[in-house]
Amino acid sequence: MKLWKKNSSHHQINAIIYKIRSCRIIMTRAADLLRRLSKEGILVPEQVKKAILKVDLEHFTDYDVAPFYADRPVPYIESNSGNIKTISAPHMIITLLHHMELAVGQEIIVIGCKGGYLSALIATIVGENGRVNVLDPSTEVVNHAKERLSHWPTVEIRAGILAYTASWERKRGTEGRRG
Repeated sequence: MKLWKKNSSHHQINAIIYKIRSCRIIMTRAADLLRRLSKEGILVPEQVKKAILKVDLEHFTDYDVAPFYADRPVPYIESNSGNIKTISAPHMIITLLHHMELAVGQEIIVIGCKGGYLSALIATIVGENGRVNVLDPSTEVVNHAKERLSHWPTVEIRAGILAYTASWERKRGTEGRRG
């Protein structure tokens, strides 16, 4: 029994070392990608850069992520109907996040899960006092995103579009508008 515990502990340590090394590789690949995109003229706001370096893309897909680091979309699910759903290419994500003008504490509605990765980036930017409400018409996609975002307490995901946006409109109407 002691030998098993020793080996078990040794394997756990090796697993931790492997995880740390793979995280460093991913961060290096993400940092390299961000540098390349900046050199190509893509504006990468600091808050977006920090979010991309913090959120692990591999948590949101079981597919190979190498194309992402070559600025290509990456699949995250093949639906029962045979459609491939993708996480957008990094330059598209960065451009979208830049134009959203996100700030700490905001409540954001995202239509389309994109595997949950975009929502995780937004949640990272708006912080623990912010909120991300995600809507997607596909139950398959919603289930995938819920599984991947289960440890993100500021993200709520729902299937459907109309019912939720109607309740949001009522809420927004009572809060007043920014002007």
